[in-house]
Amino acid sequence: MFKVIDCCRKLCYVRRNISILSVLRNEESIKKPKRKVSETVELVTLVDQNDKILGLKPKPETEKLARKLNLSLQRVTDPKYGKMHAAYKLMSSSEIMSHEKKKTNAKTLKKLPINNRITDHDLKTKTQTIRKWLERNCEVHVAIAGKNESDSLTKAVFQRIQEDLKDECRIIDVRNKEDALKFIVIPPKKPSAPKTVTKNEDMQDKEINDNP
Repeated sequence: MFKVIDCCRKLCYVRRNISILSVLRNEESIKKPKRKVSETVELVTLVDQNDKILGLKPKPETEKLARKLNLSLQRVTDPKYGKMHAAYKLMSSSEIMSHEKKKTNAKTLKKLPINNRITDHDLKTKTQTIRKWLERNCEVHVAIAGKNESDSLTKAVFQRIQEDLKDECRIIDVRNKEDALKFIVIPPKKPSAPKTVTKNEDMQDKEINDNP
């Protein structure tokens, strides 16, 4: 009887140890750090200062090259550099400033269709829209459309717009095309800076006035 009880105790002890070991193994497996997922390197098209494509390069490599040459990387979106990968151009600080200046000075194109039977109120609203776009340095392409037999209405609408904006814009490229009167409205020319008189010219004028 005692032998049976002793065997049962030993069996319970072994089972308890086995369960403890399994729990410890599970904890260790949880604590083990997961393997790092390999990072994918972004490939970009590198372009030099002469618009020559240098090929596909890893992005970190292009940044390192730019620092070595004391240049900067500027993102370019011209399709001639390809569409599959982002393109970056090596540029100096002065080139970047010139590039940004061109972007800010570029006129935004706006299109405005107008029916030649438009009411006076709606025409004033359209004119006000043109005025707002001109203030933002936009180039407005206007098309006054209508039936062929209502050419007089088309001309009247054009004259109204011309009269309302005569001191605020320039109207160019007026033409009849595809049953519509089309023209382009652009901001007025900026007044040229007054000529600065040099000291020598001022002295010469003074001599002429003193010795008629």
